[in-house]
Amino acid sequence: MNPLLCAPSVTCLLAILTWALAKPCRAQSPATVAEKSNYTATSKHEEVVDFCKQLAKASPLVRLGELGTSHEGRKLPVVVVADPPVATAKEAKKSGKLVVFALGGIHAGEVDGKEALLMLARDLALAKDRSLLKDLIIIIAPNFNADGGDKLGNNRPHQAGPAQVGTRANAQGLDLNRDFVKAETPEVQALVRFLNRWDPALVIDTHTTNGATHRYTITFDGPRHPALFAPLTKFIRDRLLPDVGRRLEKASGYKAYFYGNFAGNPKQWETTLAQPRMGFHYLGFRNRIGILSESYVYAPYRDRVLATHGFVRACLEFAADNQEAIRKLLKEADDSGRSPAPDARVALRHKLVPLPKPVTILGLEGGKTPATGKAKDFQIDYLGRTEATLSVTLPYAYLVPATFPGVVENLQRHGIEVEKLREDTRLDVEVYRVDGIARQKPFQKHALVNVQATPAKDNRTVKAGTYIVHTRQRLGRLAAFLLEPQSEDGLCTWNFFDNALGEGQEFPVLRLPAEPK
Repeated sequence: MNPLLCAPSVTCLLAILTWALAKPCRAQSPATVAEKSNYTATSKHEEVVDFCKQLAKASPLVRLGELGTSHEGRKLPVVVVADPPVATAKEAKKSGKLVVFALGGIHAGEVDGKEALLMLARDLALAKDRSLLKDLIIIIAPNFNADGGDKLGNNRPHQAGPAQVGTRANAQGLDLNRDFVKAETPEVQALVRFLNRWDPALVIDTHTTNGATHRYTITFDGPRHPALFAPLTKFIRDRLLPDVGRRLEKASGYKAYFYGNFAGNPKQWETTLAQPRMGFHYLGFRNRIGILSESYVYAPYRDRVLATHGFVRACLEFAADNQEAIRKLLKEADDSGRSPAPDARVALRHKLVPLPKPVTILGLEGGKTPATGKAKDFQIDYLGRTEATLSVTLPYAYLVPATFPGVVENLQRHGIEVEKLREDTRLDVEVYRVDGIARQKPFQKHALVNVQATPAKDNRTVKAGTYIVHTRQRLGRLAAFLLEPQSEDGLCTWNFFDNALGEGQEFPVLRLPAEPK
């Protein structure tokens, strides 16, 4: 382990010794490509599938399934580890256990999660100690971007091994971790179907960072958008993630902190905007716990894999130890969607804001790798909170014209309940008038749209066949965020309404402010 990734204190050395006795063992069967190559190579999809099949033969606790099929036709395996074993979502629900899901390889050049999750599945399935499986059903999709993963090449030359890794995008040239709103790739469509069926309480998405230099082997994050159920955000930020970071360091010596990058040379620790196009933020809009795991790109490949393994395991331990609190919290989040306050509002746009006090970031002086940098601590602002810059009152329902079947298909794909108006009905509605339209540079093969609009009250006849999207449902906040024209990351943003957009014209979706009498 690089000394700059873990200061060589007595406590740290004792932690490493303790962890070394329990760490994944190369001699175990089956072994991953990373282990067999002494951490110089990563698995191709065929090798991932073969590993999963070997594990299913080796352990009666494993059931194999398929998440779906990639753009190029590769079957995406899932490994379900449970005691007693389960093979279906119905069986999982009947068990009463928390379902926890871990995802690897959404960015196929970031291979640490793929290898770590295969190792973790093996360690859980073959261990004599089954204490985690007493409370959890653990599902692992190790190689989500299978097409990109098989396009091995020198795709991340700045990464500290292995030399040959896959591509960031899938075979369509799309970033799967920017697809959760539009859901146009077969991989993300399959994943959303899985989320609807299995409803995991906690989802861990494993990545590798892209370049900031620091002394954390793992950085992490959770959903932060101000539109979310606030107690869920607070639980993840203030309780779950710090606890998991402490567990990881105690078990392995690897340090962890909130994900970020230096900004202003360096005056701030800056993180991502909290947009649901990204998987872990999207989970928050579903009232579930999304966790981002980012291993440190300049750490040796072996350390990155082992640290990711340890971090995901620490998440599992936290879920098992806090299962009742998690169940209670998620039920409250769902109930808040079904029965929002009379004056409930939904945030449509946001900005990052700093924590009340500066934080200490374990950084490095100069250089792009730990070997050429000296340890240096920075006292700087961490932009780890969010504030709404635009919000609207949550209506009773939205009315979507029948001429927008793609919008309705998208809503239903996310699990949002949609009904149809059976006859022409006179209703008091709110109509948006489009004041301005700004189109951004092409991004993910879309020209993203930013709309300014002004609402006005009206009474009009709404035609039979119009779709009704009630907001008094579990995913009501998500429905509102997707359908509001001024949302920063809604369906209007992603071109679902382009053929009806024009300055001075009405936005086609109407708001129904209150339940009709």
